[in-house]
Amino acid sequence: MSDTLRHGVIQSVILAGLVIFCVPGHAAPTQRVPLEQASTAGSELSRQPMQALDMLIGQWALTSTERTPDGDALQARGTRTCRWALNGTAIRCDDRFDLFGSLNGAARPVSVADSLFYLSFNGHTGLYEYTYYSPDMPELHTVPASFDAALRTLTGSAWITDEFGEARLAMNESRLLGSDRIEETVSVHRPGEAERLELLEISLVRRADRPAPIIHF
Repeated sequence: MSDTLRHGVIQSVILAGLVIFCVPGHAAPTQRVPLEQASTAGSELSRQPMQALDMLIGQWALTSTERTPDGDALQARGTRTCRWALNGTAIRCDDRFDLFGSLNGAARPVSVADSLFYLSFNGHTGLYEYTYYSPDMPELHTVPASFDAALRTLTGSAWITDEFGEARLAMNESRLLGSDRIEETVSVHRPGEAERLELLEISLVRRADRPAPIIHF
């Protein structure tokens, strides 16, 4: 094993291998509306559901633990900063990691690429959407997600292919446990099986309530 551990392998593989399957259909005839009116209506359609996720806004201490198939636990720490973006129709979250983490509890250098994602609401599908950006990914990927307001849980899923070309189901579950704590899991399953092949656990503890508003895309 190298001196610098490559943490975040599961997440990189999941995001780099995402394949979203869409079923084409016939679009129903629609009435034309002025562009300004359509834009305003679309913004409101997105803005209102996003308010249910307002607690995400803030700065969070991030701990990411990757459970490898050989039983190792690779841990990295950093900061996630979430801000309102795009006139209140999306939330942008930036993840930054420290240079040092641990392997099975022993301090070691780690290597984790900075990344960010946008969380928005698609009024046409009625689903939330994660759009991921990372230097490890050659293309952008959007993952649909549903929000259970009673359980305060966001669940996203997408089909991926592993290095052998086999279909796998990747799932991202974010549990909003309170105003100051969020727990996330990213897991990979065989189709039709509940057992996890791979697992990434992310714990978030609030550091600050309201970071400065974003000033670029």
